[in-house]
Amino acid sequence: MCSIGGHTEEAHTGSVTIGYTLGSSGKPDNVTFHTVSARGNFALGRGFTVDVSIPYNFQNGEVIKTSGIGDLMAIFSKSFDVNKEVALTVSLGAVVPTGEVDLGGYAPQIYQSSQGSFDVLGGIGLTYHSFDASLGVQIPTTRSKNKFDEIKRAPDLMLRGGYSFALGKVDLKAEAILIKRLGLSTVYDRWWPLLSGGNLTTGSRYIDDPGSDQLQFNLGLSASTMISKQIRLSAYAAAPLLKRDNNTDGLKRSFTLSLGLGYMF
Repeated sequence: MCSIGGHTEEAHTGSVTIGYTLGSSGKPDNVTFHTVSARGNFALGRGFTVDVSIPYNFQNGEVIKTSGIGDLMAIFSKSFDVNKEVALTVSLGAVVPTGEVDLGGYAPQIYQSSQGSFDVLGGIGLTYHSFDASLGVQIPTTRSKNKFDEIKRAPDLMLRGGYSFALGKVDLKAEAILIKRLGLSTVYDRWWPLLSGGNLTTGSRYIDDPGSDQLQFNLGLSASTMISKQIRLSAYAAAPLLKRDNNTDGLKRSFTLSLGLGYMF
């Protein structure tokens, strides 16, 4: 979701980036995540751009270890110059469930390479000199087919603010990201077969997931530099400031570290 409302490439017409991300769920799940991703950003003319990415994910727990292709994400953006100092970007995109949701057999969502849902993305961003701010939304439209939880996440609302600056030849950006889930997610009710008295056509098989409407607040720092006229090296680090207890969706991270190597054209 944090890709919504981001900056588009200004000095080039496009880029292709190979990236690596390391993350951890923290306790009590103690799952380590490794992701290798391919991303392309292409200028379409008249201020339009498209950003496409696809990851390959590894989930390493204390007992269960899984891996597989993740979900395809595509975001179309249009930039406008409001005046000489302010630029506006409007984005619309989707996350397409292209990965497996039942890796590791009967395993929770945290061990799955795919979220298993078709999500609609939307956002708007403003840039003023070195400052930028964006508002984004991610709306899951389908339920995951993961047999353990069959989770359907509630929509997420994101507010992000950042400040960009340079130290020599290194471009830096510090940002704060606030994400609020706008309701409770729903999951499979394991008591439903008993409560329905064996009549599986009665009642609801899904219940609210307590505590899943959590608030997240993260701080991030990115750095990038051109190591040649067309090759850019980038790094990113992020960590949460608020404790998150519910992790049914498997998206909780105690830290995230990323490296990327991009070819600009």
